[in-house]
Amino acid sequence: MINKLFNHLNFNVSKYYSILILDKIISVFFLFFLAKILTESEYGLYSMSISISSYISNILLFGIGTPILVIFSKSSNLSKKTFEVIINLFKISILSLFFFSVFLITFNKFFSRNLFGDESYVIFLLPLIIIFVFDIISEYNIIYHRIKERFIINSKFLIFRNLIRILSFLIFYQLDYSFILSFLFSYLLALFYTLRQNSFFIKFISSVYYSGILLEKKSIESKILKEGFLFLIIYILMNFNLYFINFYIINFIALETYATYAFNLTIVNAPFTIINFLVYYSFPKYLYENKKKLSYKNLIKDFLLGVIVILSFFLFIYFIYDFLLFQLSKNSFSNFNLLTIIYIYMFMNSVVNFLCFPILKEKKYLKLILIFLISILINLTVIFLTESINIYKPILSLIFAQSVVILIMFISIYERKNTFYSTS
Repeated sequence: MINKLFNHLNFNVSKYYSILILDKIISVFFLFFLAKILTESEYGLYSMSISISSYISNILLFGIGTPILVIFSKSSNLSKKTFEVIINLFKISILSLFFFSVFLITFNKFFSRNLFGDESYVIFLLPLIIIFVFDIISEYNIIYHRIKERFIINSKFLIFRNLIRILSFLIFYQLDYSFILSFLFSYLLALFYTLRQNSFFIKFISSVYYSGILLEKKSIESKILKEGFLFLIIYILMNFNLYFINFYIINFIALETYATYAFNLTIVNAPFTIINFLVYYSFPKYLYENKKKLSYKNLIKDFLLGVIVILSFFLFIYFIYDFLLFQLSKNSFSNFNLLTIIYIYMFMNSVVNFLCFPILKEKKYLKLILIFLISILINLTVIFLTESINIYKPILSLIFAQSVVILIMFISIYERKNTFYSTS
């Protein structure tokens, strides 16, 4: 997969990844600056809002990302329908977001208490809804450009979108606007830019007045949603434990403690985001290749490349961590032991992602669903049956649950490999 990417790498694709990596570097430095100027509570609220929006927004995409990429990349005859299909799917996501937002506002105190740890933070639900809209429209824009293989356009959109969000926040904050207003205005400006860059959104506005959502039994949209639903279930279960940590730390420990966790998680996420960029480019083609072409050697090479990137970054952080925290002048965020165990979990999470590929290729979705359900059950059992309450417990519980998942997947893949060679 990744080795195939580099074998066919051209100037546009390499430029695409260079811009995306630069975008990630800018985002990380911005979060460092936020950690310096904001209180622990404000940083925790900011991080939690972005985190929960990422999870919910992906749910409201209904898992269509991979199926829609595969369908339109497999058949050139469908290319003319791309625009229409994306608009119809976009309508479904926006409609679902509207009902979810109404639900969020109706039970605002409940969500404020469980998302942010206190009912007094109910005002933060407003920027949260704006971030939902921002993320969903951005994701559809990314999907559309990915289908058309407009890598440079897509990467420029991502970096300018984030630059507008970052610079506008800093400007408003320096003008003595409150944190909440700076947060809200920065995402509103970024949303305005995102809307201007989405031609399909303009088409959506004009079409919503004269057309409904047509989902005939044999339509492309129905096919995408049907397969996307299985990806959605897998996504929800696969990421449940990681996002559950947020709720646990905020509700059972403190918002300020969550800020420390979120800060270190941001550092850890940098190399894993780079790996995700590579996987996103090549995964759909790998997923639907002919089974006879399945090569575990290629998968191992891809995994080893990821290991090199991950370990190299960890060594880099090991030597500069104290310097970074000294520059930050915020001792409460300094916890290298915490960063290390988060790094271990995220590495194990990457292993699980790679091990998912052969299982997804066989379309054994139910097997993955059962595996992740077992993981959730183990994690929740360990967390709530142990008496100690500290920031390490939920992450160590995740590591234990993820170890079981990796073991089950290795056994499954080994059995599948033996079956494959015995029948070939």
